[in-house]
Amino acid sequence: MPGHTRNWALAGISFLPFERMLPKFLAIEPTNACNLHCPLCPVGAKTMYRERGFMELDPFRGLIDEISSHANHILMNFAGEPLLNPRIGEMVEYTVRHGVGLTLGTHGNIDKMDELVEAGLPEILFAIDGLTQEVYQRYRVGGDLEVAMANLEKLMGARKRSGTGKPKVILQFVVMKHNEDQIGDLVELGKRMGVDEISLQPVCVNDFFEKPRQELVKEWVPADSPYVLRPMSENMDRVTSSPLCIWPLQSVVLYNGDVTMCCFEPDGKYVVGNAFEPGGFRRVWNSQEYRELRKKMVKQELDLCQSCDISTVKPTRFSPASNRVTVE
Repeated sequence: MPGHTRNWALAGISFLPFERMLPKFLAIEPTNACNLHCPLCPVGAKTMYRERGFMELDPFRGLIDEISSHANHILMNFAGEPLLNPRIGEMVEYTVRHGVGLTLGTHGNIDKMDELVEAGLPEILFAIDGLTQEVYQRYRVGGDLEVAMANLEKLMGARKRSGTGKPKVILQFVVMKHNEDQIGDLVELGKRMGVDEISLQPVCVNDFFEKPRQELVKEWVPADSPYVLRPMSENMDRVTSSPLCIWPLQSVVLYNGDVTMCCFEPDGKYVVGNAFEPGGFRRVWNSQEYRELRKKMVKQELDLCQSCDISTVKPTRFSPASNRVTVE
């Protein structure tokens, strides 16, 4: 679509009454703290300047009470490792009890597997980004592959004992230059452990860091792989915009209740209100400030939108038993 036609179309879409379409999907942040130091994560690389903290249980319950009338799925992740929140099991149980779908992602270095299964967690993204400690710790800095593997075994054992088939276990693998040759081993691991799916996640390189984007792309992004999408332009100094961002129809609630625009906004620069204050999430969603922000999001007028490639990068997901990947 030519640029002027696209801009005209987005301008028209921006006037739709998005506030009437209460979000069916939200990302909720149990904490923005993490005990690993992944170099392409704003938390791990210490380029996120928000104060670290944990979502408290009572405000979380109030939020679930409110949004369960319209939300059908929650991603219980944003900037940190959710299993660090001491009330995470109770949060999962409360969400499940309200009939809201839930996915939780973890780096697997914290043992709360029995707690998650007992809470009825429906789906978990379990990150294993290398099949040897040397490869694993290149990205999961401070992580221990042996610990993660032991916790994966505990998770699968607890699920089997529960007899519920929950959670659905998705083995997530961020495909990078240093680990792409281990994809076959990952599939074999998935088969052996009995996980439900493999998720090959393209590595996202953004401009949160001191190093120029071009250098980071050369360092981390594989030169050629069928499981890596390339939204970057040829000179790698900018990204190719998604035709239409989905985040004007979704939302993010940070650990302290602040509501912000999207998953590419770890520093809370576009906070439009607080869901824990009187009037709750709906008051924030309907606010004039959020309405104006959504218009700018649709038209991709914000600086953040110009550097975002997350909406164009999709994981490749498949059953390890499908032989989707040929193991040599």
